[in-house]
Amino acid sequence: MAYKLYEQQELPSIRDLIIIFLAGFGSSNSKPQLEPLVFAVLVFITLRILWLEWHNSVNRQQLVKWLYKAVPIALLASLLIFATPVRNIIAYGNPFYPVKIEIAGKVLNHTLPMYSQAPDNLAKAPRAQRWLNSIIGINSAEWSVSQNSSDPNRHRMGGFFGAYVLFHIFLLIYLVAENCDRKSGMAGIVVGVMSLIAANFPQSHELRYFIYWMIVLISLNLYLVTQYQNRLINPCHLGAICLIALVVVGVKTDFVYLQPHFNTIAKFKNQIIENRVMAQIKPGDKICIPRMYPYALLYSPWFHRELGYTYSVRSGIRDYCAESEKIL
Repeated sequence: MAYKLYEQQELPSIRDLIIIFLAGFGSSNSKPQLEPLVFAVLVFITLRILWLEWHNSVNRQQLVKWLYKAVPIALLASLLIFATPVRNIIAYGNPFYPVKIEIAGKVLNHTLPMYSQAPDNLAKAPRAQRWLNSIIGINSAEWSVSQNSSDPNRHRMGGFFGAYVLFHIFLLIYLVAENCDRKSGMAGIVVGVMSLIAANFPQSHELRYFIYWMIVLISLNLYLVTQYQNRLINPCHLGAICLIALVVVGVKTDFVYLQPHFNTIAKFKNQIIENRVMAQIKPGDKICIPRMYPYALLYSPWFHRELGYTYSVRSGIRDYCAESEKIL
């Protein structure tokens, strides 16, 4: 949507603004790492809307009248979009609570350390270098859900299919150089700015946190190819290459992501929950189940209403269970 606003000269429609709001609201309130990204995108969107309104206003009075309407609406929308960090600031004094954050030398209220993990050979490398190595697939891990690897130099690296990434990067460069107009130029700028942001984020090499980068890159290329076609670059050829990439990914992952898996909650609970563990849970217990992330959730009272009493459950992920907790 930011690309669309910078590509066109008209003010956004109500429909465009609703899409921007819903996208920002859904992203910001789903994952803390997306909050700074959403904020950055909204800053660019706000600057563009202000410029378009100033450029299209007949006189200063009309601009001021528009601002009186727009500013309160924008503030309300911002409170909703950033509802989670605003709530955390009010309740805990830390927008990213419970994660440890330090601002101007002051450590904010927290209960968990900042997650930090990198391959041994890139432990001291800049975030941008880690990210670049990862998207290209240099020394990447085997394709899997977690990108885990027994090799400490490959752990959590890769996952975007390096050859496919390079293809789309070179395709975008070709489209920008060949056409060199507002549509292609703005696409290049958007990807450039987006890359600077993604490359310098914490854990930049763990690409599952930066799926938006690949999605936007491919989406812009798909859009530009439909706008500019020649004998070499056209939707048919691009579709064939995308299909080949899909087949390669399917073969390499045994088509696990393409096969539908139907599982009821009851069946899933039977597969995960151990009766011996459930038998030890008593009313009011504070339970800690180590090495069960994320499936410890299935032991929570929400999934066992038949017991008729409450208790608390958490899984020890990176920290140890407390002495005050009942370890199962």
